[in-house]
Amino acid sequence: MDPGAIAGVLARIDRHALDGHELAVLLRAEARAQAWLQAGMAQSMVELSHSPDSPTLRTDGARGSAERTTRPNRFAAEEIALALGISPGSASWQLRRARFAYQQMPAAWQAWRDGHLSQAKAWACHDELADCDDQVAAEFVRRFFDEQSEGRDGLTPAERAAHETAGEFRQRARRLVQRLDAGAAARRRDRRVRGRRVCARHDGDGVGYLSGTDLPAESIAAAYEHVDALARARKNAGDERTLDALRADVFAELLSGDHGEPDDLFGDAEPDGPHDGEPEPDGPHDGDPESDAPAASGPTAGGGRRVNVRPVHVVVPFDLLAGGDTPGEVVGFGVLPAESVRRLLDATRRRRSTWAITVVDPQSGRPVAHVRRNFRPGARRRPGAGRLVELVVPRRALGLPVDEFDPRGLVPRALLRRLLEQAGSAPRDWCKQSHRRSAHDATAPQQRFVRARDRRCCFPGCRRRAVACDIDHKVPHEQGGQTCPCNLHCLCRRHHQTKQQPGWMLVADRVTGNTRWHSPHGCQAFNDTFRLDSQLYERPSGGYDPGAVCFPV
Repeated sequence: MDPGAIAGVLARIDRHALDGHELAVLLRAEARAQAWLQAGMAQSMVELSHSPDSPTLRTDGARGSAERTTRPNRFAAEEIALALGISPGSASWQLRRARFAYQQMPAAWQAWRDGHLSQAKAWACHDELADCDDQVAAEFVRRFFDEQSEGRDGLTPAERAAHETAGEFRQRARRLVQRLDAGAAARRRDRRVRGRRVCARHDGDGVGYLSGTDLPAESIAAAYEHVDALARARKNAGDERTLDALRADVFAELLSGDHGEPDDLFGDAEPDGPHDGEPEPDGPHDGDPESDAPAASGPTAGGGRRVNVRPVHVVVPFDLLAGGDTPGEVVGFGVLPAESVRRLLDATRRRRSTWAITVVDPQSGRPVAHVRRNFRPGARRRPGAGRLVELVVPRRALGLPVDEFDPRGLVPRALLRRLLEQAGSAPRDWCKQSHRRSAHDATAPQQRFVRARDRRCCFPGCRRRAVACDIDHKVPHEQGGQTCPCNLHCLCRRHHQTKQQPGWMLVADRVTGNTRWHSPHGCQAFNDTFRLDSQLYERPSGGYDPGAVCFPV
């Protein structure tokens, strides 16, 4: 049914007479009608901005001119502001995005008008393509909205866009734009970083906010992990404040100078021994920058005692190792341009860190192995969060010589050789009897693999990072569920509890690993966190023939 017709039907519905399932269906229909209305408002804004000025209001009841001007009216934003009762700045912001969607991306606007795209996703298209030329924008539209071919999830690009949350859509759009025009993405990042600033505002009632904007993602990630670790240390020591309140208090205390000396915050830095450039043996050690536990833990900051800080997790696509421009990612904080990733790797070579390889089956897009090693270059250890660098590679690439695998030497050579050897001998079939457990708790290697595979909470739309999630059995252990990765997935604590509530049901596909969630009122949603974005492990820049490389058995 046309969303416009839906709007007329919705006005006549008595919501008090509906049951839970009917209300859920109604909510979806209302969302489509809302998108239809918002797309219509965007069109009206653009048309108004091209309407000729009328020197006087008509008093004879006759209609004004319906002609349109070629150039938009300079003061259209002020007219829209008065019509909607919003500020001129807000009206100008909305008009720019409406004009982009309606005039430059008609396919996206039509999807919006049909109720398949929300306003937040339409605005995301503008934000990600703002620095790109028309050719890049046209290719973006073709890949996102025009292609009819189905992906591995059985959905066309337009259908997938409709099913995604706004955050997932924006992340996928950003990655595609950076792949189509890496220069534009780098220019936008550099322009925003040049304008970085600290903002403070009083909101009344004696409170306000303080924030740093347009900072590099890697700096934000490291700063957040420091604050989070100190807050968790206080929580573990018995502080009754919420974790959010503790983070806010630690943040304010650090900036105001009330928290103590640096050595009290992060512990004394200790020398790491002679510089040998060799990777450490695999496994935990004192000061390991990452813990397999869902949350960082440690003693209260102060008195020289060390706080366990989660590492900044950087994902490096296979193409980037060969000099391509496929963007990387700082997990939990967004996409990172290729040149920024290379600079980050160069700095990481000189500090204590953890490096990992996640091996992906290119046919299914599913991770099949994950290994990691701790690296100690010999330099004096810096206090605070370490780094976890994850290389995502197709399984056939494990047979490549080291110099072809990483021709630019972004990864320390001795470390890379050992990682490749370790990946070649890692388990491929976790469901074999030798890898299963009768006990409830998963082994450390199983947990590392499941977290690397899932990346985040497996509830549809949840973005909580896997490192902060519980390892849950899809089929409960007490009901005969196996403790092996095919029956394990990551759920944040809230959605772990949600799964256990009456009426909620999870159906897992044992072949693909994907899950479908069913709510008590009949809503369904599909989760495919097992399938990684193909841009992470494909090499589009040439020189790589996956069929010519033998995978070590």
